[in-house]
Amino acid sequence: MKYSLKLLTVFSLLILLTAFGFRRIDFRNGMYKNVCKDLSNDVLVYFIFVDSKVTAPWTDFDIRTTIDSMKVAADWLEDQARKNNY
Repeated sequence: MKYSLKLLTVFSLLILLTAFGFRRIDFRNGMYKNVCKDLSNDVLVYFIFVDSKVTAPWTDFDIRTTIDSMKVAADWLEDQARKNNY
């Protein structure tokens, strides 16, 4: 019980005394500072899976799940474009 109380106290202090907040990050400020300022017409997404001596090699599972995640992201982007009449 004492451990839980101490942990809760430390956690509470960290939240209250730091600049930690629960507000959402607004990415609109950096939108036009990237190479791809606007996605329009046909867009090609190029996947490059690089193995190095420092990192573990990409497994077949890693590649498949990454591609699946990118498909979900692309579907979301297309849905947003339809909603905004692009």
